[in-house]
Order: sequence, then structure tokens, then C-alpha cells
Amino acid sequence: MNYPRRKILRIIAASPSVLCLSAACQSPLDIKLFQWEGYALGADTSIQLYGNDQDEFEKVIEGATTLIAKLERIFSLYDQDSEINVLNNNGKLDTPSAEMLDLLRISKKISIETDGAFDVTV
Repeated sequence: MNYPRRKILRIIAASPSVLCLSAACQSPLDIKLFQWEGYALGADTSIQLYGNDQDEFEKVIEGATTLIAKLERIFSLYDQDSEINVLNNNGKLDTPSAEMLDLLRISKKISIETDGAFDVTV
């Protein structure tokens, strides 16, 4: 069968909850679908989680949306003030984030390993 990537990710993400591996899960009948919808990296986005605890869902979503916002400030091509856009426009960053430095280190390593076929500056 040929499944779209998003469907596969949903299946994988739901699997542990459906199997009820959590000690807090009483019965598969207690499992509910919790959903968050928002906007991230220039696109409509949703997060779907299965579980039985509304408070836990809200904590997970708060952490996820905080991380999304942080990564958008660094890597968003839609935000002219993001680090990646400042780097592209100015050719330098005065105070790059740890995430940007990690990405640049990894990019340099890949460039070396591919004898320059991968060029982060393009």
C-alpha cells in the first residue's frame, strides 16, 4: 500500500496511545482524540494526540507551541526578522542561536562529506 507521509506520521504518533502503554491509561475505551490547530512555518498546522488527560494534553501542546515559536524565530523564511533571513540578507549574525550554530556545523560537515555537492551557501 502507498500511504501519504502525513498519514503514516499520524499512525506512528497514535500507536503508543492506542496500545495504551501509559500507566495512567485505564482502558482503551478511555482514550480520546485531542486536537490543536494553528499556523506554523507559513502553513495551517494541526497536532492530534490520543490520550485520556486534558491537562496533560494542554501541557504537551504548550510545550510544542513554545518550541514551534522558537524555531520560527530562527528558521522561518516567512519572517523577515528570523535568524535565517538576517543571515541571508546581511551575510552574518551577531548573536546566532545554539540551534543555528548546530545547523551550520551539520551543514559544513555534510558539505565536506559530499565533496561540496551540498552547499549551504546556495
